[in-house]
Amino acid sequence: GLLNYQKLKKALQKKKIDTDVGMEGGFAPNNLDDYQAFTILKECLPINTEYAIDVGGSYLKQNKEYDLENLIKDFKIISIEDPFSENDFKNWRNFFNKFSKNHLIVGDDLVVTNIERLKKALSPKVINAVIVKPNQIGTVSETLEFVKMARKNKLAIIVSHRSGETNDPFIADLAVAIKADFVKFGGMARGERIAKYNRLLEI
Repeated sequence: GLLNYQKLKKALQKKKIDTDVGMEGGFAPNNLDDYQAFTILKECLPINTEYAIDVGGSYLKQNKEYDLENLIKDFKIISIEDPFSENDFKNWRNFFNKFSKNHLIVGDDLVVTNIERLKKALSPKVINAVIVKPNQIGTVSETLEFVKMARKNKLAIIVSHRSGETNDPFIADLAVAIKADFVKFGGMARGERIAKYNRLLEI
C-alpha cells in the first residue's frame, strides 16, 4: 500500500506530472486520460497488481462515450464500481452478464446502502458486490440489515469511506465486525484516511 503510493508519486514527479492530492487522498493530476493513468500505474507497480475502479457512472454526462470494456481488457481491472447511472438497469444487466464471472460488479450509487434499492438490483441481478457506507443510510442498525441481505444473496461486501470524511475510524471497526471482504479508505495521505488504516492495524 504505502510503498506503492510512494513509488507512484516518484513516477509522476519523474514525468513532471503534478502530484496534487484530491479529497480522498489519491493523486489528481490534470490532463491525463484513463489510458495514460493506467499506463503509468502499470509501469511503476508490481506486475501482478490488480485494479479496482470507480467509474462514477451517475456523474458522467449523458451520451458521453467511454471505452470501459477495452480498459478492462487491457489492464488487470478486477472490480468495476458504478459503471452506469443508477437508473440505467438495461446497461447494468448487459454488463453484469458479460463480466460478472471474473469481475466484481459493484453497486454504490445504485444501492446507496438501502435495502429497497438493493432488492431492485437483485431482481434481476445486476451486481455481485456492494459498497457499504453507514452514513449513507443513517443508522448502524439499517446498515447491518443491508449487510445481512447482501450476505444472504452472496454479494461481496466493501466497507467504504466518503469524500468528506472526519478522523473518526468507526468504519474500520465495522469492517472487522461484519467480516467485510474489502475496505475502501482512500489514498495513503490525509489524516482522515490514515486514521482508518491505523485503526485497522490496531484491531
